[in-house]
Amino acid sequence: GKLPPSRDGSEFEDLLLANALKGGFEGGLFKAIRTELRASYRYSVGFAEFSNEHRTLLLTGQVDTSKIAEAEVILKKAYDEFLTDMPIDDLAAFKKTYKENIKEDLKDTGYTSYYALVAKLHGKSPTRAVTLQDELAAVTEQAMKQRLSDAFPSADELIVLVDSPDEESLPN
Repeated sequence: GKLPPSRDGSEFEDLLLANALKGGFEGGLFKAIRTELRASYRYSVGFAEFSNEHRTLLLTGQVDTSKIAEAEVILKKAYDEFLTDMPIDDLAAFKKTYKENIKEDLKDTGYTSYYALVAKLHGKSPTRAVTLQDELAAVTEQAMKQRLSDAFPSADELIVLVDSPDEESLPN
């Protein structure tokens, strides 16, 4: 589904929401597709930014071809439930990995230069590269709920693409 461009802000909210939607090994899409349907070993949530104007939320995974149609229904249901009740019990724990990654990235001039370039392309100060931890720290659960409500597509707006080497297994 379509998302606002990252240059509009809320990048950390989006990253944290994607992490929560995926659900690790115990919740979210992983639980719905792998544990309950027993149809996949891996499921991912991420973003594709095709240009400064076009960014897409991606829910991807390898699904048992005999369960493709059922997986789509379960995926949309799990996503809809996530939109209604964002399950983040410990926001600090969700932020921890990103905080550690940013700390490591700032030790590498390649990453710092990349973050500065992206900031400049988005009309922001290149010094943003050294303040990313402050931006992450400022993210609140309320801001994430607002972002989910304002920016994330509904389950009905998701675009479903299915690919399989077994043409007969594909739904109409």
